[in-house]
Amino acid sequence: MRTIIMRRQVSILTIILVLNFLACSRSVGQSKNNRIDKDTTFNIFGDKAYFLSFKIIQEKKDDDPHFGTLTLTHKINGKTDVLLKDTVEFFMPLLQLKDFNNDQTNDILILNTSSTRSVWTHHLYLVDNKNHKLIPVKNFEELYNPEFDSKNNIIISTAIYSKIFYSFYRIGTDNKLINLGHGFEGDMTEADDAKYKNAIKSITEKD
Repeated sequence: MRTIIMRRQVSILTIILVLNFLACSRSVGQSKNNRIDKDTTFNIFGDKAYFLSFKIIQEKKDDDPHFGTLTLTHKINGKTDVLLKDTVEFFMPLLQLKDFNNDQTNDILILNTSSTRSVWTHHLYLVDNKNHKLIPVKNFEELYNPEFDSKNNIIISTAIYSKIFYSFYRIGTDNKLINLGHGFEGDMTEADDAKYKNAIKSITEKD
């Protein structure tokens, strides 16, 4: 990756594809780099009394979807309170811990769908450590291959079909998804780099 970054001639598309390849190459059951693809329970909010459980309740058969549950519980004095329990549909069981709202706290990203061109969509739950809450982000499933640019606090969506379609988002203080505009259609050449830089510049100049 260092060679790719230093050369600067390689298009953004190439970088995205390399990152996706590295992410997909890990074996099933591996939890390295905050990736979980099996039933699991772990502490959340930095508090030993709160637990988040990810459990598969229906395995994939042919083209049928997976289903699973995401459950937030609080255990104290021998009592367990269920604070949230969502049933989620997903292409395959893959939960990742990534920050998407720039609060330096990993959020919960669950793979939702995947196309033949590896266009992935996800469910996103924001982790609010201060208030001990897990907040689902409405319509996040409509973003394609979302990646977070922490420097500029921008979520980049890239849909790869015959061309590549870029769009840009941010999660606001009300935890809602904001379309930042300046999306564009790329042709999978180095010209995409200039368009991308111009879009980011236009967005950050408004901040």
